[in-house]
Amino acid sequence: MSEKKPFFRMNFGAVKLALMLIVIFGALAVIGLDIAILAGAIVTSVPEVAWASLAASVLVAVAAFIVLVASGYRFDDECMYVLLGIFKDEIPYENITGLKRNADSGIFYVVMGEGEDGIGMRIEIPRAKDEDFVKELRKHLPTIPVETFILPKKKDKN
Repeated sequence: MSEKKPFFRMNFGAVKLALMLIVIFGALAVIGLDIAILAGAIVTSVPEVAWASLAASVLVAVAAFIVLVASGYRFDDECMYVLLGIFKDEIPYENITGLKRNADSGIFYVVMGEGEDGIGMRIEIPRAKDEDFVKELRKHLPTIPVETFILPKKKDKN
């Protein structure tokens, strides 16, 4: 039996979560209306449109639900994967050069490349999982530097 790969669920934040839930429940409401139209409980001049609307609403609800529950970060022997619903990007460990954490927000960034050529990818995980994420990354990259940075304060324009 193969070992279960660690998975860190993506933390969308309150606003994005609320928007995703609005999309899901809105699609479910449209599905309900379409079913009522198709059942004859609601009379309309073009009931055929309800079939297309029903299909589109089911697709939207399912896609939004998949993104909500199946988005996150997974580690295996060769790569770190970034999952957004059914879409998967892989980051080979040899491309990861560092891990940085914003001291103010606590948000992590996986750094790929060096100096000004390096890019950072924001890691959206719940705060309670921060240490587990670092431990898991260190299993694959034991010498990865983990740095904390402070953004400069914005100057007051007055």
